[in-house]
Amino acid sequence: NAGELMAAIRLADLEGEIEVVVFPKTFAQVSRALQVDRLVIVTGTLDTSRETTQIRADDVIEFYEARDRFIARVILRVNTAGLEEETLVSLRDMMATYPGNCHVTFRCEVPGGGVQMVQAGITVKLYDDLLLQFEKMLGKGAVEFVRDERPEGLLRRLPRTNGNGGGNGKHA
Repeated sequence: NAGELMAAIRLADLEGEIEVVVFPKTFAQVSRALQVDRLVIVTGTLDTSRETTQIRADDVIEFYEARDRFIARVILRVNTAGLEEETLVSLRDMMATYPGNCHVTFRCEVPGGGVQMVQAGITVKLYDDLLLQFEKMLGKGAVEFVRDERPEGLLRRLPRTNGNGGGNGKHA
């Protein structure tokens, strides 16, 4: 529509860059995330009908908001051999200081190779310092994220360091 604001931006990562077109309706909702040198996640439709491939943005969110928006559950891997009650109390107290919407599940690895999944009955906000404290208490690699169920069928389990999505013509 004439006179409405929209944007054409260059999105770059270590692999290259692509033009992203943000039409007026989407622009009105996401304009605050469109800043130079800001880390963002773009979802949209890949348009290969032109001379240069583009993404037609459906949504743009700031990177730090992605955890709150896409991660529904955090799984904490706990080896029960030698586990002390003091550690569990410390975990509970620590989680209570970070209230949020992300459910916590313990993956209890028992001697002999058994695994028991235990719902913690608590929800947290996944701040970086909380995640670092989890790994400090439970060991490197003890934190796993489970993605919220999405109708697009995107990847549901994300490792802590390098998740990526795909499928159904949508790109993140």
